[in-house]
Amino acid sequence: REATAVRRRRCAPPTRRPSPFRVIPQERARTACGMAGRAPPDGAAAGRGRELGVGPETARAQAHLRGAAPAYEGEFRVLQLDGVYRWRYVHGMCVRDADGNPLRMAGSVSDVDARRRAEDALRESQQRYELAIAASGSGYFDWHIPTDEYFASPRALELAGFPPDTPSITREEFLRGCNIHPEDFARWDAARTKVLNGTGDHASMELRYIVRGETRWHLIHGICGRDD
Repeated sequence: REATAVRRRRCAPPTRRPSPFRVIPQERARTACGMAGRAPPDGAAAGRGRELGVGPETARAQAHLRGAAPAYEGEFRVLQLDGVYRWRYVHGMCVRDADGNPLRMAGSVSDVDARRRAEDALRESQQRYELAIAASGSGYFDWHIPTDEYFASPRALELAGFPPDTPSITREEFLRGCNIHPEDFARWDAARTKVLNGTGDHASMELRYIVRGETRWHLIHGICGRDD
């Protein structure tokens, strides 16, 4: 009988210990993380970190707990009560004992959904624009006059006669390397000056480029945006 009792104790399933990682969220944090209106599983104010989508199983949290990162932070999509995932920014730091072991973590949750969706929409718009430009075989340029920042797309550089692997260049470098026929450059420079002086809002004309010793006709169109 005694041996049987020992075997039963050995075969009995181990008692499941509760996770030491607990989160006590404020009501605002519960709302941001899609927990508003839902009682925690144990009926108390505390809930498991996994409910917030920021449990210690995530790589960033683990890195911070190990001391490999100064803070735990990141932007995550969190499922809300209406069934929609929304972006939240989470930032936390842990308090450690004298040996460096983590004792507790405090942090904040912020709603960044509108910004992330705006960034995604802008990125998609830029991708569609670049695809349309690529399909037309055209190049494009952008000149920010107050800072003299200049951008020319790879296709624009190619059309102007620059090597395919040309890196980003300044406007002065572009003008020096862009070999416009002298007779046409004077016309383009006059039209561009009118736009910059405020007597026009765009300039458009066909110009001759000398590309690797060959004369080619290009249509150049520029539009000017102004401040308030």
